[in-house]
Amino acid sequence: MRLTYHVIIIVSILLSLQSVANADVQIWNAADDFARPGIPNGNRGWTQGEVDTGGVFHAYTTSQWLNPEETICRWYTLALPDALCNVSANDIYIDGGTLLVAPNTVTVHPGSGGAGTSGWDNDLRWTAPTEGNYLVDTLMYGATTINTNAIAYVLKNLDYNSPLAQAAIDGFVNTGGTTLTYGDTLHLLAGDTLDFVVNIGAVEQPDNVGIRVTITQVPEPSSGILMVAGLVGLIAHLRRKRNTPL
Repeated sequence: MRLTYHVIIIVSILLSLQSVANADVQIWNAADDFARPGIPNGNRGWTQGEVDTGGVFHAYTTSQWLNPEETICRWYTLALPDALCNVSANDIYIDGGTLLVAPNTVTVHPGSGGAGTSGWDNDLRWTAPTEGNYLVDTLMYGATTINTNAIAYVLKNLDYNSPLAQAAIDGFVNTGGTTLTYGDTLHLLAGDTLDFVVNIGAVEQPDNVGIRVTITQVPEPSSGILMVAGLVGLIAHLRRKRNTPL
């Protein structure tokens, strides 16, 4: 009885330590972590950028506040592609009321190939800081009040040949249409990238896409849990030994 009591105390302590460890699990949110002016591109692993026709990623070089109220932050290199983030709590419509820049969303536009643009894909990139398992939750949707036409991808290490998810985005904001949703737990190595890419699609027309991404670190079983399993086995062994007749 005394042995069992002490083991229960030890198990309780170890489980408490495990709960503390789980409380330190990291969460990354593309909008919350969006680098405001004055913060370098790449904040908390998120890099706003574009992909050229050869499949090479280029980080955007310039950030600015898009409006006098400083509620919409923009990253770009040329005029397009670009990435916008609404840091307020309210919906904001721009471009004559045709584009919704929603809160908790990164709103992107790929290059159109016209004057002042690169014609390249837009890429919202996240880089894994350490090896481990990560839960990815993604929504990509048309962000315009006029019909959107774009191709959306979720890629690992910018591999277009084996997309984790792919969908043609069409329809009107807040009125349905085709969206891309993706959720899965992925094992990533340190330095692996997840790329949330938008292409102009088959027809060049309004192709702004809203992207919502949350990535959550999945805690690994700690040594404390393994010790608990060992102690349970020890209790069973000692009880069997005590009950074994000589």
